[in-house]
Amino acid sequence: MKQSCLRLTFIFLFLIICMYGYSQIDNANAAFNNYDLDGASELYLSVFKSKDADIEDKLLAGKRLSYFAWHFRRNIDDARMYANESLKLNKDKSEIYIQLAAYEAEAENFTKAKEIAKKAIEYAETENRKYRAYENYADIILQETIYQINNNKDINTEIVKDALDKIKTVNQKEPGKIISSEIQLGISLILKDGKNAYQSWRDYFRIPEDKDAEGILAEAEKKLASVLILWQNNELDANQRDQLITGLA
Repeated sequence: MKQSCLRLTFIFLFLIICMYGYSQIDNANAAFNNYDLDGASELYLSVFKSKDADIEDKLLAGKRLSYFAWHFRRNIDDARMYANESLKLNKDKSEIYIQLAAYEAEAENFTKAKEIAKKAIEYAETENRKYRAYENYADIILQETIYQINNNKDINTEIVKDALDKIKTVNQKEPGKIISSEIQLGISLILKDGKNAYQSWRDYFRIPEDKDAEGILAEAEKKLASVLILWQNNELDANQRDQLITGLA
């Protein structure tokens, strides 16, 4: 009798799957993975607006819709709208803020990007998320500073130094991360901070503290060490600049 009931249960579940197929979020993810932008957008929007959808599904739908709005349509207003609606779900706020801050920075809305990036740090629920928020903030400051240099605008050195402190914390806690090492290198070069620039270069290539670079990196390290170890907020001469450029190339 028990086997018969169990068999009927499996048959019933099989029929349900055949009748209704995958969930709406599964269908949306499938369309996304198949690069069907229009189909995925429509399905994610359906999930996002649904009163019955699971919160996790609505969060994912909101993130994807915000991503589509900015990366494919370059519509920062819609990206903000989906992010702000997602924040009302009161879950995973830090990650939503990180995503939106990055979009605002790409749109060169740096003041807004910095405000949002600070909220990402404030709402970080774990140490790992805090480090991710630090990385996001430092990257935005680096982008803004490069923009300011290229457009002959004044740089707020104190903000840049604060960003360097944050990204150094990330690299100390999570050594060997390529992106955060790149950010630290960029900020250090802007601040003419040779010691931190040299350390971030070594971190980028994951060179152990007690080892010298080997192979094709050995010559590059010699050139960089000759310039960076003693470089601290001063102008480099022509030879030093050449050494720096060829070492980083």
